[in-house]
Amino acid sequence: MSGFRLLDLVKPFLPLLPEIETPIERVTFDDKVLFTVSLGFVYLLAGLPIYGLPKDFALESNPFLWLTPVFGAEPLTLLELGLLPVVTAGFVFQLLAGLKYISVNLSVRLDRELFQTAQKLLSIVLSIVYTVILLVSGYYPPLASAGAYAFVGLQVAGTGIVFTLLSEIMDKGYGFGSGALAFITLNVATSIVTDVAGLDQVLVAPDTYESRGVLVHLVRNILSSPIASLRTVCTRTHLANLPQVVLALATILVLIYFQNFRVELPIRSTQLRKIYSAYPVRLMFTGSMPILFAYTALFNIHLAGYFVAAVAPAPVATFVTDYVLYYLSPPPSLVGTLVSPIRTVVFGAFVVLSAVWFASVWSLTSGSAGKELAAEFKKQSIALNGKRDASVIKELNKVILTASVTGAALLAVISLVTEYLGGLGKGAAVVIAVGAGFVFLEDFVSEFQQGGTSQFASVLGGAQ
Repeated sequence: MSGFRLLDLVKPFLPLLPEIETPIERVTFDDKVLFTVSLGFVYLLAGLPIYGLPKDFALESNPFLWLTPVFGAEPLTLLELGLLPVVTAGFVFQLLAGLKYISVNLSVRLDRELFQTAQKLLSIVLSIVYTVILLVSGYYPPLASAGAYAFVGLQVAGTGIVFTLLSEIMDKGYGFGSGALAFITLNVATSIVTDVAGLDQVLVAPDTYESRGVLVHLVRNILSSPIASLRTVCTRTHLANLPQVVLALATILVLIYFQNFRVELPIRSTQLRKIYSAYPVRLMFTGSMPILFAYTALFNIHLAGYFVAAVAPAPVATFVTDYVLYYLSPPPSLVGTLVSPIRTVVFGAFVVLSAVWFASVWSLTSGSAGKELAAEFKKQSIALNGKRDASVIKELNKVILTASVTGAALLAVISLVTEYLGGLGKGAAVVIAVGAGFVFLEDFVSEFQQGGTSQFASVLGGAQ
């Protein structure tokens, strides 16, 4: 048993779980476009209502309303859980590996397969656990029988499991970027469009419908009741309102501005004299991952708290609801931010500290620490100008840590500003989507430039 590792517990599941094979040959640019578009289309189709729920049922108070945009979730649809199981499982095992709580060598094929299978297995288990929590806690309306509850649970958990596998297709290199982040970005992009110009009517109360898009609702009602319609699109909380849309668009512009901030390290060739250049370390070195981590922790805390509040004795339920969940959620509006200073400070401190902590250890889990970069520099015959080989790792770690922590803190502050102004998670979702979108765009451009003969490249003017 001396050679036993925690990951070895996953071995019995290797032949049982569906496996997406790593492509043997390089996936062409055209194929990546087709895979990405097709999987995105499947994701959009999954926003169908859950079959078996009463058609006239509407959530009067959704306890997770401000969390769902961050994970591409849609309440009362097959995407009830969004990408939460996939993202949670990924963070758990990346941190366990990076902090050396589990022994894994990702350069070894068996270790890599065990690591990926463990993430997949945990994502499947979490899909089932989250669904059971929603069913047991009274999130859904009363149904006729246990079979009806089971059927609803099967749809929600089954969709979570399906998107665990679809995300793996993207992660294995068949598409552009990360699968979970690609789906979240797609959801945020489509949500902004529908929040502005959505034509469908949504049941917001018994016998009461409103247009999803703020501009559509305003145009439809401005002549009959101009003051009431303007007040509704500015203050409604059950659907997107005008301030939220403006905040989302402003956040995009701010993030694009900060995306170009970087520190340039002077480098030189060790083989050719007088050949100097610069290696850029972006302020957003960790991208939007720290914010996604903070909201992943918050969503899991709220799910656990929601379950405890539903099944625990009244004193415990009251403590969890009125203290833990209350203070770990953002105020619903600017007025709430001003009249609840303790809540504002506690929530803000949690988001900032969790994001900064994650950013400080992310280089250990992503393979971008100074040691790995120094090895890459040496391989390419590159050296930091004015630094000895012995001090290169220390200098790189110093710059990377500073950029990671500063970028994470900045993104956390931007997210908090949108929350305090009544963003209800939409601002944080935009922060994550913009960061993921830049990574997606870089991957797309890189593949486009290396794509060789490509029909899509010909259409885009890139035929060689």
